[in-house]
Amino acid sequence: MSKNHIENLKCPKCGKDCEFTAWESINTDDNPEMKDRVRSNDIFMLKCPECSNNSVVFFPMYYYQPDKSFLIHFVPEYSSAAVDFMKGLNHDPYDENIPLKSDCHKRVVFNVNQLHEKLLILDEGLDDRGIELMKLFIIAEIMNKDKESKVKEVYLNKEKDGSLKFAILTDSGDWARTEFIRANYDLIVDKFMVDLLSDSEVVINIQWAMNLLDKKM
Repeated sequence: MSKNHIENLKCPKCGKDCEFTAWESINTDDNPEMKDRVRSNDIFMLKCPECSNNSVVFFPMYYYQPDKSFLIHFVPEYSSAAVDFMKGLNHDPYDENIPLKSDCHKRVVFNVNQLHEKLLILDEGLDDRGIELMKLFIIAEIMNKDKESKVKEVYLNKEKDGSLKFAILTDSGDWARTEFIRANYDLIVDKFMVDLLSDSEVVINIQWAMNLLDKKM
């Protein structure tokens, strides 16, 4: 079920008291309009009625999309308790009478970029585990070309023209782009299919991908 509460926050620009609706849990069956609000970041915007300033407020939130059997717990900073709780969760976070589907993918993410990437992957009908494995091969290719280069972050991103690309942040602070090649993704998913079917982790990131490859070696 969806659940929210009102918080009184001060505008960081003018100091006026503002009412802010913090969503603790979103079930898109209850509130389908929240799909777009989460994806656009509108849900995190504190809008001041006095000076019209918009500022970002991040808060822990569950996002459950039953039609896609996908549940995400967004936690603004790492929490082992959140990870453990999600692993054992088998019902809607705020309603024990609503069981999760047996094939429900459960994820925990720790920043808003990870949240938006998971939602993009969901919308595109892809598997985030295949995407994380692709990132490892992209990083390896970059390091082979320039052994001094270090990759800090990689995210799948949708460009304005609708194409999918990986956005890559290096230690120089610059962002680069490389194409998402569907054929490569399909090959990776096919190669690791047995491992993916047996996987039950809720934190799926590059470290997860590295651990999986280590097991295969």
